Amino acid sequence: MDKVAITVAPLAQSYYDDVSSFPTPERLAQEIYECYQAGASVVHLHVIDGQGRATVDTTNFRQTVRRLRDRCDIIVQGSTGGVSDLTRDERSVSVEVPEVEMGSLNMGSCNVGEQAYINTPGDVEYWAAKMRQHRVLPEMTFFEPGMMTMMHRLLEKKLVARPLVVNLALGFPGTLPAAPDNILFMARQLPTGTVWMLTPHHARDFSLHALSVALGGNVRVGFEDSMYLAPDKKAANNVELVAKARALIESLGRQVMTPAETRALYGLAGK
Repeated sequence: MDKVAITVAPLAQSYYDDVSSFPTPERLAQEIYECYQAGASVVHLHVIDGQGRATVDTTNFRQTVRRLRDRCDIIVQGSTGGVSDLTRDERSVSVEVPEVEMGSLNMGSCNVGEQAYINTPGDVEYWAAKMRQHRVLPEMTFFEPGMMTMMHRLLEKKLVARPLVVNLALGFPGTLPAAPDNILFMARQLPTGTVWMLTPHHARDFSLHALSVALGGNVRVGFEDSMYLAPDKKAANNVELVAKARALIESLGRQVMTPAETRALYGLAGK
């Protein structure tokens, strides 16, 4: 592709020292707006409380989204992920928020560190159907090669439609490592015409993002994934990560997509 979409995933509890340093909806919306100005066309957001914990209360989420809508047209993607004790319905409350255009759809279960991350086939189908009901585009997230079978199952049941949008989320502890050979293998398993991006968890530099662009993929950056600009340098904020991604993309002779261009690529009509 001549143009590349940047997704920013700004939130991760582990990167904030204490509750007082965790961003309020106003502060979070301002940083996301600055990420939009730097080149991000999609923001991946979790439904969390004031301490950054998963919750069913969408108050903070809605406040953040409303503030964003007052400032820019960045695409809002609601998360249905995260290891927690919430039910599958509680995990997917973000897709019920009217301004949400996309939702992350985890495609199977896996180990993450010392915990089991449970996403049963029934869960995946439930979330896919709920997203279709609310006119939310699923971004199918793969942590392991075996999860590809779920993609074909959803296609057969007409729970997802083309163009397929995929996130190759590799490198989480206990899952498929984010190595060049693995990225190439996973990308080759995708049906022709699939729109995809790479999320290399806890990457120490941007070399794998460059590989994603070279293979025709898009990129995701943000504190949820990694703080590193380079092996010996951490970003002060998410804006620096987006700016680094944009500089990389442009250095490779590509351009960064606007939200309008990303909506056209993803087949989104806007809400």
